[in-house]
Amino acid sequence: MRTRETISAFSSRSLAMVAFVLTSAAACAGSPPDGPEEPTVRVSVPTEGFQATHTSAPLTPSWTVYVNDFYRYGFDYPPGTVLEVMDKDAGTVSVDTGSGDPFFVDARMDYLPGDVTIFLDTASIGQRSIGRIVWLEFALPEGYCDGPGCSPPIYALRMEYPGVLYTVTFYSQSTTTELQESILATFRILD
Repeated sequence: MRTRETISAFSSRSLAMVAFVLTSAAACAGSPPDGPEEPTVRVSVPTEGFQATHTSAPLTPSWTVYVNDFYRYGFDYPPGTVLEVMDKDAGTVSVDTGSGDPFFVDARMDYLPGDVTIFLDTASIGQRSIGRIVWLEFALPEGYCDGPGCSPPIYALRMEYPGVLYTVTFYSQSTTTELQESILATFRILD
């Protein structure tokens, strides 16, 4: 038998879910059309302070556009690539191009100024331009050692755009592959 508290809790959850769906639909509906329909994967996390952005056409023909409205970025990826949103606020996206070793795009707003130039206790080894973005480069050829062992080698790229720290992490790699670099060449900040 349902009690008044159970029905009330159920109603609150239902109302919250309806509000989430309506907010998401309103954010996507507010995007102006850019011409012909382009393949797009769109992630919208409702929050104050961010507006839905328009989606540009893929920079590479036959590729699909991934757009993250919350963290204001997008990139293109080729057919056969599998994207997986790793957490509830879409802060981390796994990008698997079929090699079996996905790379991870992470965006966050909760960081300290020193986090921009340090990755897993390691200082940047320099800068690298890919497409229109200048990234800080991080190399951990011995992996990250914490506790009883070390991880496989790690290569990472990081950059800051006011209020958001973007990190791209490659495990078991010392640099990017040609395909990964082609994907990152399409990375863009959305206004």
